This record gives sequence, C-alpha cells and structure tokens, in this order.
Amino acid sequence: MILFTTSLSPNPKARGLARSLSSLFFGIYLNRGSKSFADIIGKAGAMGCSRACFITRDRGRPSSLKIASVSCSGWEWVPYELKLGKSSSKKVKQAREIGSSAYSRSRKLNQIFGLEKSPFGSTTDISYSNNKLSFKQDKKEVFWIEADVIERGDKG
Repeated sequence: MILFTTSLSPNPKARGLARSLSSLFFGIYLNRGSKSFADIIGKAGAMGCSRACFITRDRGRPSSLKIASVSCSGWEWVPYELKLGKSSSKKVKQAREIGSSAYSRSRKLNQIFGLEKSPFGSTTDISYSNNKLSFKQDKKEVFWIEADVIERGDKG
C-alpha cells in the first residue's frame, strides 16, 4: 500500500493531487499538518505501507513526487523522482472494492511505486510514455499528469 502526503504548508492543488493519486493507487491520503518527515514515515510503517510519497511544490504548483521505500527496518529513498508538470483537472474519487489494485506493464513504474500484480487483476492500469503518466480504468483514461522520471543521484 502507498501513503500520499504533501510538503508542509501545501496549497489546494498539491492536496488535490495527493488525494487523486491516493485514490488511483488505492492508497492512503494523510493530511500533513505539522507532522515531521519522521512522523510521516512512522505512520506509513505502522499502517503497513511499503511507500510514502511526498508531493512538493514550487511557486504554488505541485513540482515533484519524492518517494520513500518503507520497511520495518527503516526507510530509504527510491532511486527515482518524478518531476511534475500539468495534470488533468478531473478530481478522482474511486470506490474501493475487494481486490482493487493498481499495476503497470512497466517494470520501472512497478519498482518506483512498489506495485505487485494482484491475483484479482488490476482495476487501475498505469502507463508512462511521452513524459505522460496515464491512469486508465476499464481501458478509459481517467487521469493523467506530465512527469519526467529522474534518476536520483543523492539519498536526501
């Protein structure tokens, strides 16, 4: 499972994007408030999440998605970061069903988000091409976001 949150003092666009992504990935949205990074990582681990995703902003727009891999022994940054651009303006609300899952045919996306194939099949298909991360349900695009996948050279 994936936990989504924002940087401190987020604006409505960043919060909306975090909520939409948590719905698309069948994850958890956590209102950041004044929680520290360590608090967020601790909550992610306590809730059984394998990833904690932080949406950062620059000049009022969501600018990047930084992802930490969380385990009982600690955490580390995933070696990729997504630099974000424009996104579809749709608000995503997803009814959760037993066996709901998100999955991609791309090994890199599965590695970044820690996705595993569900025995029940996937209800959200994720693809990445031409710098566009696309989310489809029933073969119909429900949300997209421009993103550059950047390999992280640092661990901070």
